[in-house]
Amino acid sequence: MDETLFFTLHAREGIMEAQKEIVAAALTGKRNLIILPLPWSFMPPQIAAMLLQGGIEGERPIIVYQKLTLLGESQRRTTVQQLAESQDEFSDLSIIVLPHSLDTSRTADEKASNL
Repeated sequence: MDETLFFTLHAREGIMEAQKEIVAAALTGKRNLIILPLPWSFMPPQIAAMLLQGGIEGERPIIVYQKLTLLGESQRRTTVQQLAESQDEFSDLSIIVLPHSLDTSRTADEKASNL
């Protein structure tokens, strides 16, 4: 568990602070992130676009799981860029996994300077 951070956008009054926390954690690249989107309002493509705007590299892998343990369960392995550009519909029962970055050669400040 100390290699993973868990973020839920379900019970937030406004998600601006959560967005900042997610981007900051993703920029360090040290931990896996598990993100529960805000159903119908802030879905996987919007989260991926937010990550891109925050300085996350477009080629970084990202996984979207949908309807886990239910009929129609699926997983989609893609990149942050491809997910941000996706026009596909996503279930309100989606979970996003952003694996830790393999590129630890740059500091979070160096990555953030790309904004």
